[in-house]
Amino acid sequence: MNTSVISRLAVQVIANLDAAASPDDMVRACVGMALSHDLGDDQLQELLAEADRLLRRPEEMVA
Repeated sequence: MNTSVISRLAVQVIANLDAAASPDDMVRACVGMALSHDLGDDQLQELLAEADRLLRRPEEMVA
């Protein structure tokens, strides 16, 4: 799976989080997304990193 797909999944995860979501909520959302898209461990790690990056720099989030 390429990085643009991971980026799009991360945008979906962040967009679906509540404004008051905790870091644990983000991790659970990423794990759920990874399971629903049959991602491997390495891809889950990429998804978590990208979602975390987007939380820190939301201006970079483009759907």
